Amino acid sequence: MSNLVSTLLRNLLLCGVLATTSSLALAQAKPPVAPVGNTVDTYFGVKVPDPYRAFENLKDPQVAAWMKAQADYTRATLDRIPQRGKLLDEVTRYADAASA
Repeated sequence: MSNLVSTLLRNLLLCGVLATTSSLALAQAKPPVAPVGNTVDTYFGVKVPDPYRAFENLKDPQVAAWMKAQADYTRATLDRIPQRGKLLDEVTRYADAASA
């Protein structure tokens, strides 16, 4: 088996393991709950609820707090993936080689 095929198969197996462990990590934590409003617009006589209208105002402290909590949750979740750094290094190495 060629070195490239061997490397690709190893990486595919690593991705499968990471996907499985990532899903387990995600199942253990819950993301922050988004703030929901009760805004309703009427278009041509039809009422259309827009519960997430608040997200249009990025200066709203509640929206900013949710975005920070979401970013913190995401970072913590990604940091729990075993061997993530090694996989990222390998992906970067191949991406850099492809552009050369």
